[in-house]
Amino acid sequence: MIPLTLTPWPVLLDVIDSIQFTENPAGKSAYRVDPSPQFVMGFQLEGRLQALKSEGDKTLTPSGVTGIQNQNRLYQSVGKTRSILVHFKPWGAACFLTGPMSELMGENVGLRDILDPQEVRDLEDQLYNTEFRQASRILQAFLVKHRLFRESDPLVLNAAKHIMLKAGNLSISRMADSLATTERSLERRFQQWIGTSPKHFAALLRFQKSLDLLRRGKEGTEVAYECGYFDQAHFIREFKRFTGSTPGAYLFSSKTLGL
Repeated sequence: MIPLTLTPWPVLLDVIDSIQFTENPAGKSAYRVDPSPQFVMGFQLEGRLQALKSEGDKTLTPSGVTGIQNQNRLYQSVGKTRSILVHFKPWGAACFLTGPMSELMGENVGLRDILDPQEVRDLEDQLYNTEFRQASRILQAFLVKHRLFRESDPLVLNAAKHIMLKAGNLSISRMADSLATTERSLERRFQQWIGTSPKHFAALLRFQKSLDLLRRGKEGTEVAYECGYFDQAHFIREFKRFTGSTPGAYLFSSKTLGL
């Protein structure tokens, strides 16, 4: 099914990008999630999910947080599944979770390991077998209650917004100069709030844009130019860095998976 997406409540709109509902029927083939610079918090409303990995499949907990991901991930439904996903703005997860966001880089962590376990279990019980819009209201009330109302680092916020505006196609050193800071200082603060370096954040945004253009039918040379890669070879090299395959092979496998 096409995911159903809702706009979050106004009090959460500055830190949450969207709230999404997905449903997968029993027996559906594995599906893939592309590399992303976005934190996602997920809850199962029905069924369970398995993460498919080379070292062995892992059944995920009923709720969890996924940090910034460098590689695509494969999932498989265990029976019919319904999920509700909170997609954070790049600086948003730091307004709910403590500690450097870089510690969650590439990780998928059960929410019980991050927040009060009993509160999370209670929330999971409230959400299970609940209709999506009601689940969204319950979940957003929980997030409002647990939001850490602290001011985001203005330097990081400005830098992240600028990188997003340019879809990653910019010089980080020149941007740091324009913000009256050093590249090293910006990187240290970025790791704390965003979870990765400005350069890596920009690279993921460029990858996302390139993938979107490819899926619209644009040729590799045109994509490389529009996204700011030096040439097509540079584009392919960066694409393989995030997916392990060439653009053509990745798009073919997407069709095979029904994406």
